[in-house]
Amino acid sequence: MEKVFAVVYAISVFWMMLGLYGIKKNEIKLSGINFISVAVFCFFCYQTALAGLLQMIGIEVSNKSLGIFNILVGCVLWYFIIKKECRQKYYFNKWDAVANAIMILAILILATRQFGKGLNIFNYQCTWDSSVHLSWAREAAKQHSLSGMYFNALNMGVWLECVYAFVPYATGCELYIITDLVTLILDAGLFWCLIRRYINDKSMYIMGIVCILAYVFGYPLNNMVFGTSYLGSGNLCVIFVVLLYDTFKVGKANKVILGLMLMLTVFSLIKSYVLFLPVILISIYIYIFVFLYEKGKITRNRLMAVAILSAVVAAGGYAVLNDYLWNAISGLALEGQIYRNLATNFVLFIPFILFVLVKKYRTFSGIMLIMTLCYIAVFMACVLNGKVSGYYYFKNYYILWFLSFYNAFIIVSENINRQSCVKFYIAGCSLLAVFSVSKVENKLGGYTDPWYGQVFGEVRVSSLFDIYNFNFDNMARETVDTGTRELFGEVAQMNSYVDETIFYVGIHDYAIHKVFYALANQPEINTDDVVSPEDYIRKIRETSKYVCVLEPEKDTWDITDYLSTLEVVYKNDKGYIAKVQ
Repeated sequence: MEKVFAVVYAISVFWMMLGLYGIKKNEIKLSGINFISVAVFCFFCYQTALAGLLQMIGIEVSNKSLGIFNILVGCVLWYFIIKKECRQKYYFNKWDAVANAIMILAILILATRQFGKGLNIFNYQCTWDSSVHLSWAREAAKQHSLSGMYFNALNMGVWLECVYAFVPYATGCELYIITDLVTLILDAGLFWCLIRRYINDKSMYIMGIVCILAYVFGYPLNNMVFGTSYLGSGNLCVIFVVLLYDTFKVGKANKVILGLMLMLTVFSLIKSYVLFLPVILISIYIYIFVFLYEKGKITRNRLMAVAILSAVVAAGGYAVLNDYLWNAISGLALEGQIYRNLATNFVLFIPFILFVLVKKYRTFSGIMLIMTLCYIAVFMACVLNGKVSGYYYFKNYYILWFLSFYNAFIIVSENINRQSCVKFYIAGCSLLAVFSVSKVENKLGGYTDPWYGQVFGEVRVSSLFDIYNFNFDNMARETVDTGTRELFGEVAQMNSYVDETIFYVGIHDYAIHKVFYALANQPEINTDDVVSPEDYIRKIRETSKYVCVLEPEKDTWDITDYLSTLEVVYKNDKGYIAKVQ
């Protein structure tokens, strides 16, 4: 029956997506190409909320339950489309198709550089995060359990459950990579939806494509380089909130649908990366006050109503998320692996940020940018006082990157025909970028003098584009060598005929230990209770029939004498698999 449920789920997704695409959302025609990204993300948010509801009422979250509800909700959507004639009208623009094709092609080219031509090499710079989130997806697929931040685990895990119906011992690594690619493509697609209405001629169209690529190849691509999928999905939620505001601003969208999608997006943000939530909620509340003030609708009664509503929402949120929020806050001092650059990537945005502070502080994107800067300032103060780690501080730069690009593009589009200085600024930035990409300064930097050392100094133009240099230099760097991958891959293949957990003995450093459980498709065995080498051997014998050994002398406990007595069933230049006695 598992295969039947897998097929039914796949059909239900297609059925639901068609319903989301076809239902009327706006009085004006929408771009048929651009709305594909919106529909896909809306489905992810809907499924995240549905899973939370099912879990709350005690229904198992699986492809079976989700598939049934998808079909039912899809039928409701199609009832309104056909019976109530609530059909959305679209237009199709070839230039939107070209722009999206360019973005997708560029992303796929970079993906093959990181993951190989077959997109099957699990190559992430942060093997810890990527391995943990893959294990959460496996738990969602096998045990139907959802972790705290389950947005990615659910939306990947339900497909992984479908894969298990046909390939029971699949590792899921390829699906994890595909999920990252979909996230990056959605990031580009939603950003294009945001800036599209500011593009009205050929020069702005070209500038828009350049802007999209420059944006995506920065911090969004860095998510894929490190494997921090939760930051990618959290950033998608932030972008979509801004897109909902932009749609509201036009004034012809269905307000009920907008409100529903705002709630689903905020919930999805909580289940992606909750630390982005304060910026979103505070920005929304401030904008509501600004909007009412500009409309002349702020009265004492309305202020009281908003205050009461805010108190109720805050109390309800605290009651529901009390433990979850305190657990998240208590771990903010923990360090981790992340890209770190204090300011140079944002130097070129300083004129635009100042413009927002002076001229556009009442717009929603302007308010969000200001709130993000304030939020980062608070985090920096906490870092300096030892309350927050740099690991969590630099995560806020991912939404700052989006807001900087978005506000900069709006400012340029509104002023490019009136102020020639904007054109010269863009031309100057382009020349700096070309100078950095050409690597000319690297050659100049190598020119030394016996008396003065580096003649041209150490500060370089490339520091302004450090995020790009980091991504392109590191995405192809192997964190796990070929021999180790082959060894762990052999363990994964043994799952088809060894109905036991295969124990891991060897390197326990940051890069290798966790990735074993990802590549070898093994559940993690807790060894915290081990107090001696003899206890370690007992643990191996009790839990496993085979052991995978990788440089055993670097393990916490030295059991090399015991390992030398075991029968080796597979061996390569990095390690071996042995039968436990």
